Amino acid sequence: TKLKQIELNCQLLKNCCERLSEENRRLKKELQELKGLRMTTSPTQFYINFPSAAASLTLCPYCQKTGAKEKESPKS
Repeated sequence: TKLKQIELNCQLLKNCCERLSEENRRLKKELQELKGLRMTTSPTQFYINFPSAAASLTLCPYCQKTGAKEKESPKS
């Protein structure tokens, strides 16, 4: 009934809120780590890793999602 649907929606929203809160905590922690890294390294040392990281990613033309490139196996 309508009350049951409202209860289900409420539980769904609570679960969603918990997941978002956890992700927010994780992102805040990651941000603090990056800020600490920025303070301990020079700007050139910090940015030098990005080209190699970007080179190892590929963009799917169909779904527009980014993923790691697969290593090509030698063809016989």
